[in-house]
Amino acid sequence: MSTPRDILIIDDEVTIVDFMTEALQEEGYIVRSANHGDHGLSEIATIPPALILLDMHMPGMTTTAFLERVCSHGFLPIPIIIMTADRQATCILSAYHDLTYLLKPFDLDDLMVCVAKFVPPPLRQGR
Repeated sequence: MSTPRDILIIDDEVTIVDFMTEALQEEGYIVRSANHGDHGLSEIATIPPALILLDMHMPGMTTTAFLERVCSHGFLPIPIIIMTADRQATCILSAYHDLTYLLKPFDLDDLMVCVAKFVPPPLRQGR
């Protein structure tokens, strides 16, 4: 069963996944990752996350194909944040109304603000 702080990162760039994982774990989130769409779908089916961070351009499966499969398998309303350097992404994916975009390159503050909109950060001791 998913926890309220469980985040799934789906991105084929290992350095980006490592950067995001470390930053999110330091804030107290539980982070899992997948390096392509099929692997991400498998992770979602096993334990649905509280939030998905999805790279717009990955090999093997288009973003629209991934989103269609998420919808057809009843995995929504899991919030999804699309990570992209493509400023035209909002036009490409306009059929999916509830998507949020995180434009690359992003810094840690941008990431944390975007994630916190959907999954509040856990309270850490000493705060």
